[in-house]
Amino acid sequence: MKNSLKLTLICLTTLMITSIHLTATALAQPSVRLFYFLPSDRPARPDRIEALRQLIKDTQEFYADEMEHHGYGRKTFR
Repeated sequence: MKNSLKLTLICLTTLMITSIHLTATALAQPSVRLFYFLPSDRPARPDRIEALRQLIKDTQEFYADEMEHHGYGRKTFR
């Protein structure tokens, strides 16, 4: 119970701080951000960062293909 409350508070605090920071930068250039929370009950998997980077590239490629397929050009997100 205590751990879930702590985790919730940490997540909410992180989201508030991030939203304040992103609000200032979002006006300049919208972007999608990815969060990876390191597990506390087991060691972090060293391959996760590279897997997430590849997932981002694959997702950008998918959206670019879909935008082009629907006639909007190869637009994607940052």
